[in-house]
Amino acid sequence: PVCPTQLAQYWGNVMDSMMTLFMSITGGINWLDAYAPLREVSPIALSLMNLYIVIGFFTFVNTAIESAGADKDLATLKQLQKKVENMSALQEVFQEMDQHDIN
Repeated sequence: PVCPTQLAQYWGNVMDSMMTLFMSITGGINWLDAYAPLREVSPIALSLMNLYIVIGFFTFVNTAIESAGADKDLATLKQLQKKVENMSALQEVFQEMDQHDIN
């Protein structure tokens, strides 16, 4: 069987298919360009590509949300550490003042 040119370009073999899927979710190609030739194949192929894009998108979104949460946690820890350092510095100042008052 002979594949149409666009179908062979994006889906001609396993390596081309993997590269097409990778480039579709990373912005290397417009996913619609790779999607259109699949209309000639079957609705199942279209559904599988849709599923791949949806999973890739939500994986990215989930990673971004987790990263933002980790950044917030890190900022909170830094603030807490700074507060402890400030309290220690104030304690030293008051201890020095107490020692001067005693003498």
